[in-house]
Amino acid sequence: MTSAIISTGTDNEDTTTADDVGLDSASQVSDAEIRDMTSYDTRWASPPPYQTLGERQEEEREVLPRLVALLEEHERNVAACYDVDEVIGAITRFYRLLIDMGQWEPEDLVYPPHTNPPINVQRAFQLGYDERVVQLMQKLPYLKWTVGHDEKKCILFRTSFVNYTKNEDLEKGRQPYPGYELDPWLLPLLVPGRYGWLVMLDTELGVVRAFEPHGFYRPDLIEFKRHGLPPEDPDQDPHPWRRVPTVPASQYFNTLIEVYRSLERLPIIDPGMNDPAETLYKLSHEHLPSSQKEWNTQSALLDLYRECGWPDSWRRAEFLSKWRAKKAEIDY
Repeated sequence: MTSAIISTGTDNEDTTTADDVGLDSASQVSDAEIRDMTSYDTRWASPPPYQTLGERQEEEREVLPRLVALLEEHERNVAACYDVDEVIGAITRFYRLLIDMGQWEPEDLVYPPHTNPPINVQRAFQLGYDERVVQLMQKLPYLKWTVGHDEKKCILFRTSFVNYTKNEDLEKGRQPYPGYELDPWLLPLLVPGRYGWLVMLDTELGVVRAFEPHGFYRPDLIEFKRHGLPPEDPDQDPHPWRRVPTVPASQYFNTLIEVYRSLERLPIIDPGMNDPAETLYKLSHEHLPSSQKEWNTQSALLDLYRECGWPDSWRRAEFLSKWRAKKAEIDY
């Protein structure tokens, strides 16, 4: 799946509008790798083969302000459409879908109001969360801490779900990665270990920012360029998350729902091998035995979901029983 590209080419330099980078019907997630999706692709077009480095840099200096202005207009439009209750509903539906698919059990999800234990609102303000974030964290459902931090029950590699009823996670939400102290309007939903993904709600814009802190470096993006040149050592960038492309929060979670429900993405199995399309690509290009084993596991899981009536005539208990037996056979 592709997304609209803001081009710096001269052919369309005078015709690009905010609609071209907005939430139109042509704007889609970047690809099946849902962790890395953005609402639109803000890469520079490839330079013509005859263009020198100096000419390229001069063109970028001339065009960047216009593209940044378009990006900012797009952000204002997205922020105007932000509906916090809609986002909470999308997050809740996503969690319930994964429960239905067997990733977790119904009792693993705790719904608001949170009273046992409550969220420590006073501590949240002391840590620097702003009022919108504190209000939002009280309205979200959470996985039980032991479930959200269990690597076998996570959906992204080495990435845990946050539960803000725990003071430990309140602290982690402000500094989710070494050297980070997030803007007060950001609310992490998933946080990395030493490696892993940081998935945050930006409550000012109503968007999600999702990236790997140890590996994000995309100087080809307008989002990246508009904040100026980073330090030579990316780890010394004081606000790297501000350079991360965004996607409207409701779109992000509704897309997650779509790709899991359609089985483009698979729950239950190791999060490092839950994308069948990626495995097929590796099989056709790398021919590794490990890729064949991944595909065998994915194929068995896909077949079993369909055998047990997913999604319209779903027999969850039958599926879970058969999957335990099938998984033991695969792992033998």
